[in-house]
Amino acid sequence: MLVRQLRSAEGAEAESLDADLNEACALLSKNILRAHDLIKSFKQLSVGQLTDRRVQVDVTSVVRDCIDSLSPELRAKKIEVTITATAGEELTWDGFPGHLSQVLINLFQNSVRYAYPDVQGGKIDVRVERVVDTRGVFLRIAVRDHGPGVAPAVRKRLFQPFVTTGIGQGGTGLGLAIVHNIVVNVLRGRIGLEDPEGGGSRFVIELPAVVPPRDDEASSEA
Repeated sequence: MLVRQLRSAEGAEAESLDADLNEACALLSKNILRAHDLIKSFKQLSVGQLTDRRVQVDVTSVVRDCIDSLSPELRAKKIEVTITATAGEELTWDGFPGHLSQVLINLFQNSVRYAYPDVQGGKIDVRVERVVDTRGVFLRIAVRDHGPGVAPAVRKRLFQPFVTTGIGQGGTGLGLAIVHNIVVNVLRGRIGLEDPEGGGSRFVIELPAVVPPRDDEASSEA
């Protein structure tokens, strides 16, 4: 009888130890993946790590490709994305669509994560247009959600690294810093945040219709 009780106690202890080891391994794996994501994000913050090929492309097609690539995630969250572009308007862009795709995907994922965190269903509106003013010719892309908006305390530092309201939601605080870096330093454009009428947030990107040559392009041509 006593031997049977000892064996039972040893078995329970072994099961408890096994459960603790499994939990520790799962936590370690999760932290390794998070470290991998952080390192990847740091690399993306460095302009020197960004490579892409210059092509002429319709900006609207780049937007559609990004939406298609995110369609499983958007369907799962029941997020509807609409694109508005003036019919017949010249929307050809001479630039780096790979970089622009990275920017747009970051913005779409940002809307899904923060504008609609606890709800099933929502809207993201994208407007693409050509702008001509005293500065030259630009392509403007506006990405708007209909969520709660961005708190004033956060928006002042929104494009700085490690600024996030997504603690516990998988946010690293590097997504919008990467977006700003690509738009400004690679695509030679600008990006800002607006508070649209009716609520939500609207990120507005303006890109020169022809992105100026980069240093690495000039050296390769030479």
